[in-house]
Amino acid sequence: MEPRPTPSRTSFRPSLCAVAAALLLALYALLAVTSATQQSLTFDEPLHLIAGYCHWRLNDFRMQPDNGMLPQSLAALPLLVTRPELPPLDVPEWRDGNAASFSRRFLYLGHNDAHAIALAGRCVVITLGMALGLLIHVWTRSLWGQAAALVALGLFALSPNFLAHGQLTTSDLCVTLFFTLTLWLSWRMLNRPGPARVASPASPPAPSSSANSPPRSSSRCSRSSSSFACSADARSPARSPARSSANRPSSPSATRPSPSSP
Repeated sequence: MEPRPTPSRTSFRPSLCAVAAALLLALYALLAVTSATQQSLTFDEPLHLIAGYCHWRLNDFRMQPDNGMLPQSLAALPLLVTRPELPPLDVPEWRDGNAASFSRRFLYLGHNDAHAIALAGRCVVITLGMALGLLIHVWTRSLWGQAAALVALGLFALSPNFLAHGQLTTSDLCVTLFFTLTLWLSWRMLNRPGPARVASPASPPAPSSSANSPPRSSSRCSRSSSSFACSADARSPARSPARSSANRPSSPSATRPSPSSP
């Protein structure tokens, strides 16, 4: 009975790198969630939450329309499950579009759990941060390999800048993710074009049929649209001396007509 072949060391390398990348992303999420549960709301997080919640519930975009609709709507997605109570819509803050005062009514002057609402929005931003880390890993791996990709992902997961802003319900990390995604997709299109890229208007040349056609005379040439290109026989470096001497006139008198006698 032959022994079972053991897998080579290189076959484990992609799976081990995938596990290491997953652990680094989990470490980033753990550090971000731990910090998010211990930090109070910043001044602009309630504005994003109330604006995004009004987008979904009321289809109204009067609250903070200048800060980007997509980040605010994504941050308020978990609120569609918990469905916190909105303040009355007959107050001056709603009519004037005062997001700061209306968000204070929404979080602190009603019966809603402000801590749970804030943590739900922050978890969405942390998920976007994990997607950014995965994108950094994939792009770096395509450029410099698995080892460099793990180093880049480790620097991202332990970066104080990303850990500080990647847990807040703001538009910073969302803009960074989609900006990096745009650069990566543009890089892929320019370096590895696919069917989606616009085709060149110049059509490829037709395949030559000289292999099936009989050999042409050395003195004949094929005419193209822009120049005269000699056939394969004329371009061939090897030429029979007997054939060339037979086709070439022996003397000028052989081709010149003799003068007639008067």
